[in-house]
Amino acid sequence: MPRKREFSEEQVLRSAMNCFWQHGYVVGVRTLERETGLSAARLYNAYGSKEGLFEQALTRYINKVVVGRVARYLQAEDPLRGLREFCTSACESWDRGRGWGCLLINSIPELTSYNPPVQNALHRGQEIIDDALTEVLRRAQERGQICGSQDPDKLALILSLAFTGLVCRARAGTIGDQQSRAHAMDAIMAVVGAAPNADVKSRKLQ
Repeated sequence: MPRKREFSEEQVLRSAMNCFWQHGYVVGVRTLERETGLSAARLYNAYGSKEGLFEQALTRYINKVVVGRVARYLQAEDPLRGLREFCTSACESWDRGRGWGCLLINSIPELTSYNPPVQNALHRGQEIIDDALTEVLRRAQERGQICGSQDPDKLALILSLAFTGLVCRARAGTIGDQQSRAHAMDAIMAVVGAAPNADVKSRKLQ
């Protein structure tokens, strides 16, 4: 019979998630020990390896943060407004002094070694976002906010790649101010067939 863990797994995974989110996969073991309150030996005993802990922390991030952001923005009543806010809000943490970006996107260039559980988690998180983008674009087409002649699946893939680039550039500081991000979002929205600030104009007409 497995031995019952003598710690709060929810608390440990939340702390580990924030560590990886803030510092990346390269975060040191000492930092993980300090933030989780567990020794390296206990962490490795519970999760098998650093990759095992990361996979569990990433899964928590997807279930809590990614799913929550999809529900808040991409399932909002106004699809185009929600789409713009979904993209821009992922970069706004820099303005609030919490420049952690998106753990899912941050992890893509960091994890070069092949680890099936981690790769599966990354794929699942990206799939959740891509499916939600497809649906929000379909709703925008139905409301006449964007051109309805294009395939929403293909548009969602383009948008997903553009969103990844936007977050990476914001993290690197090459598109850090709000005006630059607004111009970038206008360019992204134009690709999917929306006029600049079309979501703002649609709200004024309601």
